[in-house]
Amino acid sequence: MYSSEFSCGRIAILAVLAFGLVVSATRATAQQFSVVYSFGSPIRRGAYPNGGVVIDKDGVLYGTTSSGGASHRGEVYKLTPTATGNWDENVLYSFGSIDDGAFPIGNLTLGASGNIYGVTQGGVKLCSDYHGVIDYCGTVFELSHQSDGSWQERTIHVFNADGGGRDGWAPIGGLVQDAAGNLYGTTYYGGPRFPSPGYGTVFELMPDDKGGWTEKIIYAFGSSIDGGYPEGGLILDAAGNLYGTTVAGGTGSFSGNGTAFELTPIANGHWKQSVLHNFSSKGKEDGYWPASGLVMDATGNLYGTTQWGGTYDYGTVFELTPVGDGRWTETILHNFKLDGFDGLFPSLGALSFDSVGNLYGATSGLWGTVYQLTPAADGTWAERILHTFANAGDGWYPYADLAVDRSGNIYGTTNSQHNSGSYGNVFEITP
Repeated sequence: MYSSEFSCGRIAILAVLAFGLVVSATRATAQQFSVVYSFGSPIRRGAYPNGGVVIDKDGVLYGTTSSGGASHRGEVYKLTPTATGNWDENVLYSFGSIDDGAFPIGNLTLGASGNIYGVTQGGVKLCSDYHGVIDYCGTVFELSHQSDGSWQERTIHVFNADGGGRDGWAPIGGLVQDAAGNLYGTTYYGGPRFPSPGYGTVFELMPDDKGGWTEKIIYAFGSSIDGGYPEGGLILDAAGNLYGTTVAGGTGSFSGNGTAFELTPIANGHWKQSVLHNFSSKGKEDGYWPASGLVMDATGNLYGTTQWGGTYDYGTVFELTPVGDGRWTETILHNFKLDGFDGLFPSLGALSFDSVGNLYGATSGLWGTVYQLTPAADGTWAERILHTFANAGDGWYPYADLAVDRSGNIYGTTNSQHNSGSYGNVFEITP
């Protein structure tokens, strides 16, 4: 599937670093780390959780695996905490064919009505990228809870790249839902502005009163100034504005190093796109390749990561602050460095806030870390390594978003495992 294009080369780089540099975790802050669930053989169980987990109001975790399950095409799972401190795993849906949108990717969205939404790499339509590689275009699916306790899966949109990619394809960043029940997401390829493959889209799915859904492309990347290839997901503010990132474009060229953008609804169902920041080249003043999505604080500041660049060229954590007249200023909060203790290369997942304003994220280099950034009164942020993935059984490469519950417990996933008997973990870090 096309997701291998995003991950295989990066895994090879990280494996070389891990082999050549065995790092010590002695400076990691003592936290209680535990594996909540370990995925086993893909013949019998789910495998490779490419997305993170989301938490409902009862503390139940929901996620997907991109492989494994009854038909080897991935599954949606639920993990429920028990009174004894263990977790019960239940498979809500096991994808059985390409027709129902196999190989789910990215985070799930828990709808206000109790339904669950997500995206897949599979589908009945085929698309072609700019290398001429043909793959499935992807789908959006819905899971609805039935009276007998089961879950029913329904494909609510199939991306088809009709007429040279006008529909968009390769949805990898998950979805966000507004108060009216509309869903918003991004596709990495496609769009109506240029012939195939296109440089990606932002789409809206609108439900009707008969249970159907209508797709609308609300923005298509393609002018080189506006960015290209949105890999992360979107966020939605209280005014209905959407925010996201692209890994390419900006500064007038598709050889640019990515953007942070805003989409503002205007008259007659149209949207206005604004570039909030153009990321630099390999200069030490900025990071580049912002593959993760953004997160917003209570005052409207945006936070995210770049996988490369910064002072040491191992990635950054940045803040974007509105300064009036539609202008935003960027501040680098942390530069990752190769010192044997810090993490390298922030993961593809977005940052997460806790209830007191600390930021949490993961890195994927050298097997991976989970870190905390704490704001100080002088505007600086102090980094604290909560866990280093260097022990057998912990897992490797935490790629996705972290989730923080009301008690400050942190949950995430690893994509693979040190030993060959497991295919990724769900973990918990308790302060």
